[in-house]
Amino acid sequence: FEASLAGVAPPRSDSSMTGLSSLVGDVCPINRLVDGADGPCAAESLSPGQPFLALPLDHCWTLTAAKRCERIGQPLSAAFARNPGSVLLHSESTWIALHLVSQAHLGAEASDQVQQQIAVLSGGSSP
Repeated sequence: FEASLAGVAPPRSDSSMTGLSSLVGDVCPINRLVDGADGPCAAESLSPGQPFLALPLDHCWTLTAAKRCERIGQPLSAAFARNPGSVLLHSESTWIALHLVSQAHLGAEASDQVQQQIAVLSGGSSP
């Protein structure tokens, strides 16, 4: 993947990092993002094809994670078995969206990681 960085705003110089780059900064083996005035941007010059972010899979919202979730995995699997022709239940997006909603519903009982991700996804800043 090649991306042109022309026209990208320089990083903010203050320490009030919010949003994507501050959220992923502690968990990523590779993170070359910083919060710019208009959102995340590269913290340094990158060569074509050089990775700017590596996110551990266990920090991603995936179908596998949704199936492993105690709150929705078994109920959705049972619904899928009863309705094998359901387009919605065949969609990874359905499972992931319901996983997000179920975790957001937990509020303070959700893990810190999930709370931070939900805050960013809902337009707030990470705690």
